[in-house]
Amino acid sequence: MNFEFRSRPRPVYHPAMAIEGDDPSRRGVEPVIPPGWPADDELPVAGWGDVAMPVDELWDAFTDVQRWPSWNPCIRRARVKGGTLRERARLAWTFRPIKRWYPYLMPARATIVEVDRHRRVTWEVRAPGLHAFHSYLFAEGPLGSQFGSWEIAEGWLYRLTRRFWLAHFRFVRDASIDGAALLPGRRPRLIASGATEPAHPPVVVIPGIDGQRGSVAPIVDRLGQHRRVLLVDYAAEVEPDLDSLAEAIADLLPDECDVVGQSIGTWLAAEVAQRRPDKVRRVALMSTFTRTRTVSLWLSALTTRLSPRKIYRAATPRLMAIACGPIGDGGSHPFLAGVANSDQEGVARRTKWQIGRDFSTRLDGIPQPALVLLGDADRFVPRRRREFARIRAQFTGGDDRVVVIPDAGHVFLPSPAIDRAVTEIERFLS
Repeated sequence: MNFEFRSRPRPVYHPAMAIEGDDPSRRGVEPVIPPGWPADDELPVAGWGDVAMPVDELWDAFTDVQRWPSWNPCIRRARVKGGTLRERARLAWTFRPIKRWYPYLMPARATIVEVDRHRRVTWEVRAPGLHAFHSYLFAEGPLGSQFGSWEIAEGWLYRLTRRFWLAHFRFVRDASIDGAALLPGRRPRLIASGATEPAHPPVVVIPGIDGQRGSVAPIVDRLGQHRRVLLVDYAAEVEPDLDSLAEAIADLLPDECDVVGQSIGTWLAAEVAQRRPDKVRRVALMSTFTRTRTVSLWLSALTTRLSPRKIYRAATPRLMAIACGPIGDGGSHPFLAGVANSDQEGVARRTKWQIGRDFSTRLDGIPQPALVLLGDADRFVPRRRREFARIRAQFTGGDDRVVVIPDAGHVFLPSPAIDRAVTEIERFLS
């Protein structure tokens, strides 16, 4: 006799939509607690928040699971088996501690049991002593959309450590809702300044690693006396890699413009110039490089990510002055104040993007006339003389220029270096 044993599929709970006659205080997209679930006055742990973006865009941002840590502060890393958020897929992620200084990380595994597009995603967690459901909810709202979290649990481990789990569920709810509310501001954006009726096309300026105005402030102010300046603010971006950030910036370009980049912004400038050649007229690169110091950048990314905020704010200006100097009379340069207030997670992530990359291949492909400005005393660039010779060899076109500014560091300090840089850029772009 042949016997065939088949395991019975474990039933999963698909939370039903609210129906006529249900609790009128519950929204139609919210789940209901399963029949027979142990009573608990504290459950579900639920809440909603407004998000200033359409529901479809919020949904697209949420379903990119690997990018959850970039906007949801309760999650350290996340992935879904197969890469697509779908029913029966396996989800794996790691929670950050409820308080930053608590010495733990909490890994989690779940099965996705419901994916209702633009409405709800639910997963089920089963572990010894713990059975839980968590739903993220989507709805239209006064600002564009609303984002909600709904969670329940049962089991002996939950009952034994109930105080912790309730605190954890509230932490996840609040962090998720707060993080989603910031999503619209986490896209690169253009900040306009300068002349309102210029004789030339606008200048798009892409700053350095912190993604904010500080590193290029004097350049922006001086160019703005005669040109319309569009500063790319990407300080809060949540892109997965440098190429995605370049594409997001390229989408912002006006129909005709010149592009100026500083430090890592030079690579972004080179990329957008090649991705939108019909829109970019000329390109100026300040403090560009083809390679970086691998060990130094790894250490910088690590310390940036792990430093307590107070220590980071106090130490970073001095460290950047040492790494990017000399600063001379530039002690009050906006860059030094800006990096102290920069987003640590974002700076650390973008720093890691530079490690091990050879940027020379992208610099080679710029189709527009290019001006390259290099600081003679730039401490950030490894093997500076050899690097400068390599860059000179790359820009040999009839309209290309490579200028080394005496006594200038990575952000073109002291003030004579700023004056020289502005003069060269104005002459080249006009």
